[in-house]
Amino acid sequence: MKALKNERILITGPTGQIAFPMAVELARDNEVWGIARFKDESKRKRLESLGIRTRSIDLANPDFRDLPDDFTCVIHMAAFIGPKPNFDRALTVNAEGTGLLMDTAGRLVRSSVCPAAPYTRHRKIRTMRSRSRRLSRVRRCHTRLPT
Repeated sequence: MKALKNERILITGPTGQIAFPMAVELARDNEVWGIARFKDESKRKRLESLGIRTRSIDLANPDFRDLPDDFTCVIHMAAFIGPKPNFDRALTVNAEGTGLLMDTAGRLVRSSVCPAAPYTRHRKIRTMRSRSRRLSRVRRCHTRLPT
């Protein structure tokens, strides 16, 4: 496997168990940016002390204007996994947020995100309608149609 060197890398969810050590390792030979909600400011400061540039961005309602537009690699490790099942929030962050990130950042190299919500039979129809609405929003954003 070829090592990444001299790249501009965006990592989502850089405070997580998997993404944190990955970000630290990649920051040795690359310019690494990390985006997260950063509810805990000490985690953000820790990343920055290790040479990782951070921006506070919530994938539920992302604003990517403060990020460079020339990342050579995007490693998407952020996901909503709440303490209580919240299907709508999970779809907003894990599906819509991922789609908007892909539209903004370009090539998606790795993603840990999968639908993170419990599936039950009584939610099947609502689930399909909700997914359809969310995918439509991502498509509208991608094609720059009004929402």
